Amino acid sequence: MRRRRLLGLTGIALTTGTAGCLTDSEGGPGTVEERSATPSDTADPGAGTPTETDTGIPSSAPAVTEPIYEHWGAYSDEDAGRLVDTYHPEAPDALTESAVSFQGTVTVESTTVLTQSDGSATVEVEASISGELNESQTQLFELRRHDSEWKIWSYEVTEDGSSEPATPQAAFDFEYDESAADASDEGILRITHSGGDNIDGARLYIRGSGIVETAGATPDVTEPDADWASATDTTEVTAGAEITVGVTADCDIRVVWATESTSQTLATYQGPGS
Repeated sequence: MRRRRLLGLTGIALTTGTAGCLTDSEGGPGTVEERSATPSDTADPGAGTPTETDTGIPSSAPAVTEPIYEHWGAYSDEDAGRLVDTYHPEAPDALTESAVSFQGTVTVESTTVLTQSDGSATVEVEASISGELNESQTQLFELRRHDSEWKIWSYEVTEDGSSEPATPQAAFDFEYDESAADASDEGILRITHSGGDNIDGARLYIRGSGIVETAGATPDVTEPDADWASATDTTEVTAGAEITVGVTADCDIRVVWATESTSQTLATYQGPGS
């Protein structure tokens, strides 16, 4: 059962499980005296590993994640005003300076952008918490734009420390080409992300029946349950992204978004022979 845990609970910031003073493994603007090393901190920049900017933000970090770094950096500096400013002013759980208490230590291990559109995004944050809780958590931040800047709308975790990201909202187009394969009862199905949220390619799967190796063609997908990222070397599926699937004429195809604990079908297609 999901429970919202927020910094705005005065005096029980860590006992509710999300607030703390960040040791800042991925950083935030401002000086942090103690840092926990992460691969991005210690790896040789010349080896192609993302490095950090002088603000403490990894140079490869998407802009949408910057408010999260600023959020924890402000908490590290015990700067309530800066912390409050990381929230969207219309957020239902926006903070006030008097509602913030500083205690404990939170180390952000990693951030992953799960979905992103022009006006909203969800970011998954892996964090370790010391002090009273002494646990690892998966925190899910929702962000929205305000005056062209990304701001925090809310975040939450589950009781067991793992969050369930929101299902992305996206549309897909299908185009079947029977002339692309040598066999008369086979073809190539082109699937195109036609609009909506950007999606983590590793969470997007092509499933169903009638997925085959096609004679005379080399599609991206030739067997069921292939994920978009592995099939196309595309880590983030954005509008206009395409994937090709070898299929029979009577295929029944599903585009599925899945996590470890849940899955949702985003789009379906039935071949002309169904």
